[in-house]
Amino acid sequence: MTWTHGVDGSGTCAPYWTTPCPVASIQYSAARLVLEAEVDIFDLNELLAQLILALGAALVIGNVYALIQDRRGVRPKGIDGELHRGRAWWLIAVGAVITVWALASLLAS
Repeated sequence: MTWTHGVDGSGTCAPYWTTPCPVASIQYSAARLVLEAEVDIFDLNELLAQLILALGAALVIGNVYALIQDRRGVRPKGIDGELHRGRAWWLIAVGAVITVWALASLLAS
């Protein structure tokens, strides 16, 4: 007795057997493994937490850099006016909260 794949594409072996073909089940298993591997690559929960971490870290680093540059007396070219220190400190605080929250989310998962 030999196993052959169904000609009609139904996944049954030969026209006389009604049992599923082992070849079809192996192909299904391989396709399922590939699909599960692709889903694990794009873990959206972790990706979202990483993006939020990047946003919070950028807020903190950018505003700390702006405060340091202002203290040194370095100003961006073509920009008139003073640095709003209160706004910079507020954005540092918000960025720190976002960063801590994202780190906690990443470590908890």
